[in-house]
Amino acid sequence: MSDKLKICSKCELLYSGNACKPCKAAYDAKRRIENREKVIQISKSSYNKHKLKYKKTRSQWYLKNLEKCKVDGAAWKKANPEIEKERQRRASSLRRAQQRACFGKLSKGLFQKLMKLQKSKCACCKSDLAKIKPHMDHIMPLALGGENTDSNIQLLCYVCNQSKHAKHPVEFMQSRGFLL
Repeated sequence: MSDKLKICSKCELLYSGNACKPCKAAYDAKRRIENREKVIQISKSSYNKHKLKYKKTRSQWYLKNLEKCKVDGAAWKKANPEIEKERQRRASSLRRAQQRACFGKLSKGLFQKLMKLQKSKCACCKSDLAKIKPHMDHIMPLALGGENTDSNIQLLCYVCNQSKHAKHPVEFMQSRGFLL
């Protein structure tokens, strides 16, 4: 790196290196706009190549910024009450229908029992469930014929539970790179 300072021909700021930061940033932004499709294609390719790394980083960021996420989520829900109300209505009606179709009842104290059995760790990513609100998840989803019984329940962190949704457990773990 050169220690010599230069003067930018556009904005007349002093800089060292190849270009002044504001002008370089403006140039890069203009290039991204002009080559939007190529940038999107490269981004998707990079994401698919490093999907697990991105998800792990996002999960870690979420855990570190839990309060910010809660505030932002609450603000979004307040700004979009119709969308949120519809989302909750669909989710609860689907859940009720699936539970009605599946016989079985969960025992009292199951949550504490699972916390102890899983040593307060997410069954998928092993994040600490004591720091966040864990989700009780059906190992074999009700939508795929799973039962609503104690033996079909596990604790997952929010991120893992949201990404699992109603996927088959083997398919989900393969997508995470755990099973062949």
